[in-house]
Amino acid sequence: MLYALASLLLFAPAPEAKPVLYYPTKIGDKLVYEFTDRDKRIEFTETVLSAEKKDGVITVTISRKDAPADQPARKVKVSETGLALLANDPKDLQTPPVLLKLPSEAGDMWKSKPENAGLGTITGCSSTFVGIEEVKVPAGQYKAIRVDSVISLSGEQFKASHWYAPGVGLVKMVARGRIQELKSFTPGK
Repeated sequence: MLYALASLLLFAPAPEAKPVLYYPTKIGDKLVYEFTDRDKRIEFTETVLSAEKKDGVITVTISRKDAPADQPARKVKVSETGLALLANDPKDLQTPPVLLKLPSEAGDMWKSKPENAGLGTITGCSSTFVGIEEVKVPAGQYKAIRVDSVISLSGEQFKASHWYAPGVGLVKMVARGRIQELKSFTPGK
C-alpha cells in the first residue's frame, strides 16, 4: 500500500507554476506613492478597481486620488509577457505603449508608437531592459526590473527610469528631475 501511494506521488503531475506578474492585479490593491518635484512633495494613492481576466491577460483598471495632476482611471494590460498602457484617458489607445516586455535580458530594446494618442499622452517610447536591481523605497526593499526609456509626450522628449517589482508593479520612477517612490502597498482582499 505504501509503495502504491509513493508511486502515485512520483507520477502525479506537478502543479502549474503561476506566472510572475509585475503589476497589482487584485481588486482593492492599494499603492501609496510619494512624488517629489524638486522641493515639492505630494502623496497620492492608486487603487485597483477591476481586474478582468481573458486569454491569459488581465486588464487592470486603476484609480488615482490626489495625483500631481487630475488623472482619470487608467487601464493596463498585464500578462507574463509584460505590461502595456491601454488607456490614460477615457478612450483606449489602438496601439498601446509597452511599459515592460518579458521575457527580456539586459540590453533588450523595444519601441512603441501609439496611434490616436491625444494631447498629454505618450506619442512614442523607446525602452531598454536594464536588468534586475535591488531598489530601496519608503515601502521597503525590492528586487525590481529596471527599464530605461526615452519617452515622447505631446512633442517633448525626455528620459525616464522605471523599476517594477513582482506582484506590486511600479516601485520607483525617475524622470525630468522628478522622483516617484512607493510609500506603502496594501494587498486587496
